Amino acid sequence: MEIIFADELGYCPGVEHALRIANNATDNADGPVYALGALIHNHQEMGRLFSKGLKVINSFSEVDEGTVVVRAHGIPYKQYDEARERGLEVKDGTCSIVTRAQRAARKLKAEGRRVLIYGDPKHPEVIGLIGAVDGDAEVISSPEEAERLEGPFDAIGLLCQTTKQPDSFRRVAEILQARGDVKIMDTICPFVIERQKHTREVAGEVNVMVIVGGRHSSNTRRLAELSEQAGARVYHVETAEDLQPEWFDGVQRVGITSGLSTPLWVVEAVTTRIREFGDQACRPDAD
Repeated sequence: MEIIFADELGYCPGVEHALRIANNATDNADGPVYALGALIHNHQEMGRLFSKGLKVINSFSEVDEGTVVVRAHGIPYKQYDEARERGLEVKDGTCSIVTRAQRAARKLKAEGRRVLIYGDPKHPEVIGLIGAVDGDAEVISSPEEAERLEGPFDAIGLLCQTTKQPDSFRRVAEILQARGDVKIMDTICPFVIERQKHTREVAGEVNVMVIVGGRHSSNTRRLAELSEQAGARVYHVETAEDLQPEWFDGVQRVGITSGLSTPLWVVEAVTTRIREFGDQACRPDAD
Protein backbone atom coordinates (compact mmCIF):
# COMPACT_ATOMS: atom_id res chain seq x y z
CA MET A 1 0.00 0.00 0.00
CA GLU A 2 1.49 3.31 -1.12
CA ILE A 3 1.07 6.42 1.06
CA ILE A 4 1.14 9.86 -0.53
CA PHE A 5 1.39 13.01 1.59
CA ALA A 6 0.18 16.52 0.88
CA ASP A 7 3.12 18.92 0.86
CA GLU A 8 4.31 20.78 3.96
CA LEU A 9 2.20 19.23 6.70
CA GLY A 10 2.27 20.57 10.23
CA TYR A 11 1.49 23.91 11.81
CA CYS A 12 1.00 27.13 9.93
CA PRO A 13 3.00 30.15 11.23
CA GLY A 14 -0.07 31.54 13.01
CA VAL A 15 -0.53 28.40 15.09
CA GLU A 16 3.21 28.23 15.77
CA HIS A 17 3.08 31.81 17.04
CA ALA A 18 0.15 31.16 19.39
CA LEU A 19 1.78 28.02 20.78
CA ARG A 20 5.11 29.79 21.28
CA ILE A 21 3.35 32.56 23.24
CA ALA A 22 1.46 30.00 25.34
CA ASN A 23 4.53 27.89 26.05
CA ASN A 24 6.54 30.92 27.11
CA ALA A 25 3.71 32.07 29.35
CA THR A 26 3.26 28.71 31.09
CA ASP A 27 7.02 28.32 31.49
CA ASN A 28 7.69 31.78 32.92
CA ALA A 29 4.52 33.23 34.49
CA ASP A 30 4.47 33.69 38.27
CA GLY A 31 0.70 33.21 38.48
CA PRO A 32 -2.07 31.37 36.64
CA VAL A 33 -2.20 31.37 32.83
CA TYR A 34 -5.48 31.41 30.91
CA ALA A 35 -6.76 31.29 27.36
CA LEU A 36 -10.09 32.84 26.43
CA GLY A 37 -11.57 29.87 24.59
CA ALA A 38 -9.48 27.17 22.90
CA LEU A 39 -6.11 28.58 21.88
CA ILE A 40 -6.17 26.42 18.74
CA HIS A 41 -8.62 23.81 17.46
CA ASN A 42 -6.65 20.70 18.36
CA HIS A 43 -7.47 18.58 21.42
CA GLN A 44 -4.10 16.86 21.59
CA GLU A 45 -2.08 20.08 21.64
CA MET A 46 -4.51 21.71 24.05
CA GLY A 47 -4.14 18.68 26.31
CA ARG A 48 -0.39 19.19 26.37
CA LEU A 49 -0.86 22.84 27.34
CA PHE A 50 -3.35 21.86 30.06
CA SER A 51 -0.67 19.59 31.53
CA LYS A 52 1.60 22.65 31.74
CA GLY A 53 -1.00 24.61 33.68
CA LEU A 54 -2.95 26.49 31.00
CA LYS A 55 -6.65 26.91 31.84
CA VAL A 56 -9.45 27.86 29.46
CA ILE A 57 -12.00 30.47 30.49
CA ASN A 58 -15.13 31.68 28.72
CA SER A 59 -15.10 35.24 30.06
CA PHE A 60 -12.61 37.59 31.71
CA SER A 61 -15.16 38.02 34.50
CA GLU A 62 -14.13 34.55 35.72
CA VAL A 63 -10.65 35.73 36.81
CA ASP A 64 -9.07 38.75 38.47
CA GLU A 65 -5.35 37.95 38.31
CA GLY A 66 -2.82 36.18 36.14
CA THR A 67 -1.88 36.07 32.47
CA VAL A 68 -4.23 35.71 29.52
CA VAL A 69 -3.02 34.33 26.18
CA VAL A 70 -5.11 35.56 23.25
CA ARG A 71 -5.96 32.68 20.92
CA ALA A 72 -4.77 32.47 17.32
CA HIS A 73 -8.25 33.41 16.09
CA GLY A 74 -8.09 36.79 17.84
CA ILE A 75 -10.66 38.52 20.03
CA PRO A 76 -12.73 41.71 19.72
CA TYR A 77 -10.64 44.81 20.42
CA LYS A 78 -12.71 45.83 23.45
CA GLN A 79 -11.81 42.61 25.23
CA TYR A 80 -8.16 43.69 25.41
CA ASP A 81 -9.25 46.72 27.43
CA GLU A 82 -11.51 44.57 29.59
CA ALA A 83 -8.64 42.22 30.44
CA ARG A 84 -6.27 45.03 31.35
CA GLU A 85 -8.91 46.79 33.44
CA ARG A 86 -9.18 43.61 35.50
CA GLY A 87 -5.42 43.67 36.08
CA LEU A 88 -4.64 40.77 33.76
CA GLU A 89 -1.42 40.60 31.76
CA VAL A 90 -2.22 40.05 28.08
CA LYS A 91 -0.04 37.97 25.77
CA ASP A 92 -1.25 38.31 22.20
CA GLY A 93 -1.21 35.04 20.25
CA THR A 94 -3.37 36.34 17.41
CA CYS A 95 -2.26 35.15 13.99
CA SER A 96 -0.78 38.02 11.97
CA ILE A 97 -3.05 37.17 9.04
CA VAL A 98 -6.12 37.42 11.30
CA THR A 99 -4.81 40.77 12.58
CA ARG A 100 -4.52 41.92 8.96
CA ALA A 101 -8.15 40.90 8.38
CA GLN A 102 -9.27 42.88 11.44
CA ARG A 103 -7.46 45.95 10.13
CA ALA A 104 -9.10 45.46 6.73
CA ALA A 105 -12.52 45.45 8.38
CA ARG A 106 -11.74 48.67 10.22
CA LYS A 107 -10.50 50.28 7.01
CA LEU A 108 -13.70 49.41 5.17
CA LYS A 109 -15.80 50.84 7.98
CA ALA A 110 -13.67 54.02 8.09
CA GLU A 111 -14.41 54.46 4.37
CA GLY A 112 -18.12 54.48 5.18
CA ARG A 113 -18.80 51.10 3.63
CA ARG A 114 -21.28 48.46 4.73
CA VAL A 115 -18.99 45.74 6.09
CA LEU A 116 -19.84 42.17 5.04
CA ILE A 117 -17.90 39.13 6.24
CA TYR A 118 -18.05 35.80 4.42
CA GLY A 119 -17.68 33.18 7.14
CA ASP A 120 -19.22 31.19 9.96
CA PRO A 121 -21.00 33.59 12.35
CA LYS A 122 -20.16 31.35 15.34
CA HIS A 123 -16.47 30.98 14.54
CA PRO A 124 -14.21 32.81 17.04
CA GLU A 125 -12.29 34.51 14.25
CA VAL A 126 -15.48 35.97 12.78
CA ILE A 127 -16.60 37.11 16.23
CA GLY A 128 -13.28 38.92 16.51
CA LEU A 129 -13.73 40.51 13.07
CA ILE A 130 -17.15 41.79 14.05
CA GLY A 131 -15.68 43.15 17.26
CA ALA A 132 -12.98 44.95 15.29
CA VAL A 133 -15.69 47.24 13.89
CA ASP A 134 -17.64 47.51 17.16
CA GLY A 135 -20.31 45.10 15.96
CA ASP A 136 -21.08 47.09 12.81
CA ALA A 137 -20.76 44.17 10.36
CA GLU A 138 -22.94 41.48 8.82
CA VAL A 139 -22.00 37.85 8.21
CA ILE A 140 -22.78 35.91 5.02
CA SER A 141 -22.31 32.17 5.43
CA SER A 142 -23.01 30.99 1.86
CA PRO A 143 -23.49 32.18 -1.73
CA GLU A 144 -27.21 31.55 -1.25
CA GLU A 145 -27.27 34.07 1.60
CA ALA A 146 -25.50 36.54 -0.65
CA GLU A 147 -28.29 36.08 -3.21
CA ARG A 148 -30.91 36.82 -0.54
CA LEU A 149 -29.12 39.86 0.90
CA GLU A 150 -31.16 43.06 0.85
CA GLY A 151 -29.78 46.50 0.02
CA PRO A 152 -28.33 49.03 0.13
CA PHE A 153 -25.59 48.02 -2.27
CA ASP A 154 -24.11 51.44 -3.06
CA ALA A 155 -21.03 51.05 -0.83
CA ILE A 156 -20.15 47.54 0.32
CA GLY A 157 -16.88 46.28 1.78
CA LEU A 158 -16.40 42.51 1.60
CA LEU A 159 -13.83 40.42 3.43
CA CYS A 160 -13.51 36.77 4.37
CA GLN A 161 -12.83 34.45 7.28
CA THR A 162 -9.21 33.43 6.69
CA THR A 163 -9.94 29.68 6.48
CA LYS A 164 -12.71 29.78 3.87
CA GLN A 165 -12.44 28.26 0.40
CA PRO A 166 -11.28 30.76 -2.25
CA ASP A 167 -13.79 29.51 -4.85
CA SER A 168 -16.74 30.11 -2.54
CA PHE A 169 -15.46 33.57 -1.61
CA ARG A 170 -15.13 34.48 -5.28
CA ARG A 171 -18.70 33.32 -5.90
CA VAL A 172 -20.00 35.51 -3.08
CA ALA A 173 -17.99 38.45 -4.43
CA GLU A 174 -19.39 37.95 -7.94
CA ILE A 175 -22.98 37.89 -6.66
CA LEU A 176 -22.51 41.13 -4.74
CA GLN A 177 -20.55 42.87 -7.51
CA ALA A 178 -23.48 42.28 -9.87
CA ARG A 179 -25.68 44.28 -7.51
CA GLY A 180 -23.64 47.34 -6.64
CA ASP A 181 -20.36 48.97 -5.61
CA VAL A 182 -18.25 46.38 -3.78
CA LYS A 183 -14.71 46.78 -2.50
CA ILE A 184 -13.16 43.34 -1.95
CA MET A 185 -10.46 42.64 0.63
CA ASP A 186 -9.09 39.13 0.04
CA THR A 187 -8.21 38.07 3.58
CA ILE A 188 -7.96 34.30 3.00
CA CYS A 189 -4.80 32.84 4.54
CA PRO A 190 -2.22 31.88 1.87
CA PHE A 191 -1.23 28.81 3.92
CA VAL A 192 -4.85 27.67 3.84
CA ILE A 193 -4.88 28.08 0.07
CA GLU A 194 -1.69 26.04 -0.35
CA ARG A 195 -2.84 23.25 1.96
CA GLN A 196 -6.16 23.04 0.13
CA LYS A 197 -4.42 22.99 -3.26
CA HIS A 198 -2.05 20.19 -2.33
CA THR A 199 -4.81 18.20 -0.62
CA ARG A 200 -7.01 18.39 -3.70
CA GLU A 201 -4.12 17.20 -5.89
CA VAL A 202 -3.35 14.20 -3.66
CA ALA A 203 -7.03 13.26 -3.26
CA GLY A 204 -7.31 13.01 -7.03
CA GLU A 205 -4.54 10.38 -7.12
CA VAL A 206 -5.60 7.99 -4.33
CA ASN A 207 -8.37 5.59 -3.36
CA VAL A 208 -8.62 6.67 0.28
CA MET A 209 -7.84 10.05 1.84
CA VAL A 210 -7.14 10.36 5.56
CA ILE A 211 -7.62 13.85 7.01
CA VAL A 212 -5.87 14.32 10.36
CA GLY A 213 -7.03 17.08 12.67
CA GLY A 214 -9.55 18.45 15.13
CA ARG A 215 -13.21 17.89 14.34
CA HIS A 216 -13.92 21.48 15.40
CA SER A 217 -11.24 22.87 13.08
CA SER A 218 -12.78 24.81 10.21
CA ASN A 219 -9.80 24.44 7.88
CA THR A 220 -9.55 20.69 8.58
CA ARG A 221 -13.21 20.05 7.77
CA ARG A 222 -12.75 21.88 4.49
CA LEU A 223 -9.88 19.59 3.55
CA ALA A 224 -12.27 16.67 3.99
CA GLU A 225 -14.87 18.38 1.79
CA LEU A 226 -12.32 19.07 -0.96
CA SER A 227 -11.06 15.49 -0.86
CA GLU A 228 -14.58 14.14 -1.29
CA GLN A 229 -15.12 16.47 -4.24
CA ALA A 230 -11.93 15.08 -5.81
CA GLY A 231 -13.45 11.58 -5.70
CA ALA A 232 -11.58 9.95 -2.83
CA ARG A 233 -13.17 7.98 0.00
CA VAL A 234 -12.51 10.20 3.00
CA TYR A 235 -11.91 9.50 6.68
CA HIS A 236 -11.44 12.37 9.12
CA VAL A 237 -9.55 11.28 12.24
CA GLU A 238 -8.14 13.10 15.25
CA THR A 239 -5.67 10.39 16.33
CA ALA A 240 -4.33 7.01 15.23
CA GLU A 241 -6.81 5.34 17.58
CA ASP A 242 -9.66 6.47 15.31
CA LEU A 243 -8.38 4.39 12.39
CA GLN A 244 -10.13 1.16 11.39
CA PRO A 245 -8.26 -1.59 9.49
CA GLU A 246 -11.21 -2.37 7.21
CA TRP A 247 -10.95 1.12 5.73
CA PHE A 248 -7.82 0.00 3.88
CA ASP A 249 -8.86 -3.47 2.66
CA GLY A 250 -7.79 -3.81 -0.95
CA VAL A 251 -6.61 -0.18 -1.08
CA GLN A 252 -3.55 0.49 -3.22
CA ARG A 253 -2.95 4.18 -2.55
CA VAL A 254 -3.69 6.24 0.55
CA GLY A 255 -3.38 10.00 0.81
CA ILE A 256 -2.69 11.84 4.06
CA THR A 257 -3.16 15.51 4.84
CA SER A 258 -3.71 17.46 8.04
CA GLY A 259 -5.22 20.66 9.34
CA LEU A 260 -3.05 23.68 10.00
CA SER A 261 -3.34 23.20 13.77
CA THR A 262 -2.41 19.51 13.75
CA PRO A 263 1.01 18.63 15.24
CA LEU A 264 3.32 16.51 13.11
CA TRP A 265 3.66 13.88 15.84
CA VAL A 266 -0.05 13.11 15.48
CA VAL A 267 0.33 12.75 11.69
CA GLU A 268 3.34 10.49 12.19
CA ALA A 269 1.38 8.26 14.58
CA VAL A 270 -1.47 7.98 12.07
CA THR A 271 0.99 7.12 9.30
CA THR A 272 2.66 4.43 11.40
CA ARG A 273 -0.69 2.81 12.18
CA ILE A 274 -1.76 2.78 8.52
CA ARG A 275 1.55 1.14 7.56
CA GLU A 276 0.90 -1.49 10.23
CA PHE A 277 -2.48 -2.23 8.66
CA GLY A 278 -0.79 -2.64 5.29
CA ASP A 279 1.89 -4.96 6.69
CA GLN A 280 -0.75 -7.13 8.38
CA ALA A 281 -2.71 -7.44 5.14
CA CYS A 282 0.41 -8.64 3.31
CA ARG A 283 1.21 -11.48 5.74
CA PRO A 284 0.47 -14.97 4.36
CA ASP A 285 -1.45 -15.92 7.51
CA ALA A 286 -3.48 -12.68 7.62
CA ASP A 287 -7.24 -13.20 7.81
